[in-house]
Amino acid sequence: MEHVVTKHSDGIRWKGRKVVPRDFKEVREYIDWCLRPSNAAEHLVPILVSDFRLLLALLDEVDAVIPWPTKEEIDGTLKSLPERPRKPIQPRMPEILAEFKDLAKMRADCGGKIERQRALQVNGLSGKFASKQIAKYQKLISESESWEKLHQEWLRNHQSWMEEDALYERMLPEFNKKTRRHGELLEAYKESVPLKKIVVRLSKEIKRAIEVGGTIERVNWKLLPKGEGLGDAFRNHLEGVRRQTRGKQYDPGSLDKNWTLRPERIFVGQDEFDGYYVFVFEKYPVAVLECPWVGNALYLISKDRWVALSRLSKSSLLDSDCRDVERLIHGPSGDWFDRLCSKVKGRGVLGGGPIEAAPGNG
Repeated sequence: MEHVVTKHSDGIRWKGRKVVPRDFKEVREYIDWCLRPSNAAEHLVPILVSDFRLLLALLDEVDAVIPWPTKEEIDGTLKSLPERPRKPIQPRMPEILAEFKDLAKMRADCGGKIERQRALQVNGLSGKFASKQIAKYQKLISESESWEKLHQEWLRNHQSWMEEDALYERMLPEFNKKTRRHGELLEAYKESVPLKKIVVRLSKEIKRAIEVGGTIERVNWKLLPKGEGLGDAFRNHLEGVRRQTRGKQYDPGSLDKNWTLRPERIFVGQDEFDGYYVFVFEKYPVAVLECPWVGNALYLISKDRWVALSRLSKSSLLDSDCRDVERLIHGPSGDWFDRLCSKVKGRGVLGGGPIEAAPGNG
């Protein structure tokens, strides 16, 4: 079965192509399965990887395709909704009385009437009536002057409104554009926040797995202490096993020989591989699964996949036709360690030939 995540010169590929946003759910599940192989269906286990740096690189690719506003957009556009430009109120045109529609003619008429009334007064033909008429026409002229001032003020206000309204019309499309962008960013932000939280969680778990050398506590493998204490821990563990297995067929010599290859880490198996030890080497591409109980075979598994594949039962491993696994029988000839060294040190290709079989060997 082909690997679904591969490394190329131009980055990480998911199923042979670049990661796209719609891959998020599937990639997330895949990484979760790699971190917790016991949760994956058995047929999926062969495609899982324990190369946590590869998973971290895959997660970076996923993170890069999540829609996420820039810092400038978060600090600017997202921080507050842009203020809508105010539409200016059109000034109301004052009501024009019929007699004021032609000011020049009206004033000329009133001026002529005033002159005639004064002429009548001079000739003694009219008294109080002429004075009343003159006062009436003078009032009309005064009112027309007031109305003209009001009209001029309205004209100025109307001109200002036209300028402000033109500015409003120019600002409105930009406001609508910013509002749409604000809505888009807000929607993307809301949808992306939970995705970002998942990325942060997975990143912490992967980094933790890198730190401890694997998610062993989650796949039923126990990690012996790393560093300078590894040898002492290994010897103490073997001594404890010896005390508990008196009278059983137990041959720790195979473990001692594997120890001479100077493993970087040692894991103790449980469940299906109870009694097995995994030797992981810094400079060799395979992990060695060895058991000191007489009658059990030795397994070689590609170093980047042993955590996932060791979740399978032994029979499933052998029936899977997986080229990342090979079984090596100790056999009576005693040359098994030379063959092992050839595979480990010579970086031999696993699955290069038929897997040996022997009755009673697991």
